[in-house]
Amino acid sequence: MDIFDQLEQKVLRTISSIETLQLDNMQLQEDVQKLNSEQQQTRQQLAEAAAQLVERDAAALAQQQQIEQLNAQILQMQQDNERLKKDNTRLSHENNEWAAKAEALLQALDLAEV
Repeated sequence: MDIFDQLEQKVLRTISSIETLQLDNMQLQEDVQKLNSEQQQTRQQLAEAAAQLVERDAAALAQQQQIEQLNAQILQMQQDNERLKKDNTRLSHENNEWAAKAEALLQALDLAEV
């Protein structure tokens, strides 16, 4: 083999290597595009998930505030109930006292008529 044949073989191998590298490069570019697309989809999904979490947090906060308001109302009602029980007990005692006084007056009237 003369030098021109060797040179031709090297050039052909180089061309073949370049073509292979070009194909590999094209494949890598396709892979990069796919990965970029997947990354964009993942970012969008993450953004949607974050928005849902914000909404859920807001709903949970609103529910917590409602629970706190209801607890405050329950406490107020319990205090009102205790006050009303005391008033009821006091009024029952007063009623009994007035009934006893009325009974005593009726007995006194009955004795006065005799």
